[in-house]
Amino acid sequence: MSGIAGFIALDGSPAQREWIPAVADALARYGPDGVNHWCAGPAALLHGQLATTPEAHTERQPVTDDAAQLVLCLDGRLDN
Repeated sequence: MSGIAGFIALDGSPAQREWIPAVADALARYGPDGVNHWCAGPAALLHGQLATTPEAHTERQPVTDDAAQLVLCLDGRLDN
């Protein structure tokens, strides 16, 4: 199972980027295949990847769609 973490500043202030390394370190045991993050405005998402299929080794999360202003972070696979 992959590791997922996120935080949001409810007052709208920028996300505390200094927390990202500590959270990434905590996720490392759940994501031996890499830890990635996304951070913008008051929110941050982190994903510790556990690749369970050959295809998973080339995928990275969080997945972003800037045009639609969407960010996805999940313990799963999204096709199409």
